[in-house]
Amino acid sequence: MKKIIQLVVTNLPLKLFSLVCGYLAWTLISGSHVTQSTHTIPVCVYNLRADQRMQSPEYITLTLCAPRHLLRTIDHNELAVHIDATRLHVGDNQLIVDHSTLFLPANVNVVHYSPLNASIRITQIT
Repeated sequence: MKKIIQLVVTNLPLKLFSLVCGYLAWTLISGSHVTQSTHTIPVCVYNLRADQRMQSPEYITLTLCAPRHLLRTIDHNELAVHIDATRLHVGDNQLIVDHSTLFLPANVNVVHYSPLNASIRITQIT
């Protein structure tokens, strides 16, 4: 028992310094690790005129890629595809998912989304 205590106490400042340096190195390296996360998010269309109706998928599945610390800053409950209906025409419009419709930080990339061929159909009510 005395030998174990002596092993712990011997060079204690050096051991504590090594522990702190190791923790800091681990924190820096793991924070820059690039990772992916997949989410099911709603499709939100706004500025739709009162004399128009819209058909679109309610949700899409989205895969994001970014450094881990950036993905942690995103509130995944607030993620949505935002489509301005004033930019759509009557008929079928392709659903495009990118930074302009997701409002993501600059270093977060869209790796994949599905359905790929999703469309938004605008019809005129008479």
